Amino acid sequence: MLDVGTDPEITHHLAMHQPASGSILEFHFMPYEVIQNHAKFMQLALDRREWVDVGGTQFPVLCLEMELLFNIAHLIQHQFDVSLKHYLDIAGVLIFSGGLLRWNKIEMLLRDFGLEQAFSLTMGFLTRMIHLPQISQTPPLNHKEGAQREFGVSLRELLALLDEDRLLDVRGVIWRFRIALGNREGFGDKFAYVVKALLPFSGGLTNTGNRSFGNARYFLRQCLFYFRRLFFTLGHLPKEILSNEQHSLAKERAATKNRIIRQLQRTARPR
Repeated sequence: MLDVGTDPEITHHLAMHQPASGSILEFHFMPYEVIQNHAKFMQLALDRREWVDVGGTQFPVLCLEMELLFNIAHLIQHQFDVSLKHYLDIAGVLIFSGGLLRWNKIEMLLRDFGLEQAFSLTMGFLTRMIHLPQISQTPPLNHKEGAQREFGVSLRELLALLDEDRLLDVRGVIWRFRIALGNREGFGDKFAYVVKALLPFSGGLTNTGNRSFGNARYFLRQCLFYFRRLFFTLGHLPKEILSNEQHSLAKERAATKNRIIRQLQRTARPR
């Protein structure tokens, strides 16, 4: 298992590390919340799954088209605040497997799962920043004029600040929460999600040994993580609230993420 490190534990994702090769094997147990129509996504993922061999064990993986969508959704889920590796993963699929991609299927999937605008913005960024060859089959851009330029500027700034500390991301949390609620049909499903979001261990999080102890430990780690981030954020309040005129790269990083959220909200496809 990977070390917990500075990030909180999560119930939908498991990462395992092989020291000899340095490789990381990740298991995901649910789609990202920004993906619309989870049931359809999971059904397609199962119907089109492919198989890989890892140390003599067969594992099901996403087909290339679904993998591309999943990687785009991962960027959106974290407001594009991820390491450069994840952008290179997307570029790698396009460069080394571009001839195998079924672009008519990709365009339909992007539209069905509400990812087409973010995909267009990301492709435009990669084309300009790492000279990714222009892909003629890429779905047409529908966002407003100037959105690509604004997005590219913000994302370049964010990538330059990835090593800076993170502040408490209230705007991002609210944004993802609203998307998740919008992706659920009916009051019952929405209420169940709210309960799960507030009490993530209530849905049956298990742990080796005593389950109650595992739930309590998980809850305490979550509280400790966010308490530390809240304490750090309070020291970086705007100078209008707190007399703190010292320039902070952490505040600059947070402001850049907020701009990206606003840009995504402006270009989001109406449901």
